This record gives sequence, structure tokens and C-alpha cells, in this order.
Amino acid sequence: MAITYNNNPINWTTGRKNTVKGAIERIQRMLTRSTLSVQAVQRDTKARVNYTTPFTNLTKLADVQKIIKDMHERVSKAGQNMIFHYVPTIAAFNALGIGPLPAGVTIGRVEMFVTQRGIDSNTDLHAYFAPAFFTGNVYVSDDVNKRTGTGTFLHELSHGVGNTQDHAYTWQPGYATLTSAQQADNADSFRAYCQGFDVLETTTAVPTFDGATKTCDVCGAAFPSRVKLMQHKLTCR
Repeated sequence: MAITYNNNPINWTTGRKNTVKGAIERIQRMLTRSTLSVQAVQRDTKARVNYTTPFTNLTKLADVQKIIKDMHERVSKAGQNMIFHYVPTIAAFNALGIGPLPAGVTIGRVEMFVTQRGIDSNTDLHAYFAPAFFTGNVYVSDDVNKRTGTGTFLHELSHGVGNTQDHAYTWQPGYATLTSAQQADNADSFRAYCQGFDVLETTTAVPTFDGATKTCDVCGAAFPSRVKLMQHKLTCR
């Protein structure tokens, strides 16, 4: 996965780049765990419980699995590209030519967004970051209804690669009454599911397991942590 920081309309500072870099690393971990768990739903009780919290039943399991796989590959697989833009003012937003902000929303409250929907793996995904991504809570909280930068990224990523819709947010009354088909097509359902796998790395060192470097049994590549090894094995064939 390659990231390009586009200086149009506004230049990226090193500080903002570092904030986004930390968020992406966190999102990669969440999506690695999400992908592994959603693949195990039919054979593992815990994985099924995790799944049926936002998606209720297995009717649309294959559709959900594909979207989560596409989300994970977008942030981890070689050849999949993202282009990041910083949009700090309403003038910069209007210059994009994508129409007005929703009624009652100011640019200072926006965290990030995408304008593409359901793109394929060969198409660059453009993501637009706004002030609230950097001034609010970037990382995931223990409250599934609390807005965060990483949570918004997951939500928007599902739009970009999965063509999901905004049927309801978790904090809205309509969320609890979504049908199975709507849940599998709802961006905030994917955000809530993936957010449930967040694990905070509390040390600067990459954690090891069993006190030794582990190698991929397919290609022989060595990795210093279980997360890195699992992430690699999802795309190693």
C-alpha cells in the first residue's frame, strides 16, 4: 500500500503526516483482526458473537467478508494506493466542486471523507482530511458511539471500496431496526465491527510472541510480531 500526500489544496505538515501515519497503523491492526475473525464466523463461537453484534445473522456473511477483505487490502496490500488531501477551510472544500456540506455541518466539525464509491483495486482512493481529524480524538475510544478519527476512516473506507451507504449511525434510533441487507450495506456497521478489534500498542517496540521471531510457513519471510505475521499471511499465496 502506497500513500501520497497531495499538497493540493493545502500543504501537509510533518505533524499532520505523523498523526495520519499513526492512525493508519492502528487501522491496519484493526482490519487484520477483523479479516481473520470474519473468515472464522462459521466455525468459531467467539467470532460469530463478534459478527452478530452489528450484523445480526449470517444471511449476508459473504458480502460482509468481501467488503472487509477489500478494506484490509486497501490499507495493506502492495499496489493499492491512497492519495491524501488536507481540506482545512470551507474555501478549500468548495474548491473541490463536490457540492455543499450537509445542513448544519461546518468544516471545523469534519474529520475526513471520500467522494468515490465502490472503486476497484486498480483505482487510487482519494481521502480528504479536515480539521476535526487532528483536533478531536484521533484514536478509538471504548464507546462505540463516540466519533474518532480512526473510526471515521473505517466508515469512509467502507464507502470507498465497498460502496456502502449511510442507512443509520450507531447512535441513531434507526440503527437497531436495520434489516440484514441494510446492515451489510451500512458504513457505520462496518465501522462498529472493525472498531471492536482495536488493541492499543502501549510500547514503542513491536511486540513479540514466544520470545522469538516468527516466519511465514508459505514464503519463509520473518516477522517480529504476531500481528505483522498474520497481516502478511492474508495476502501471501
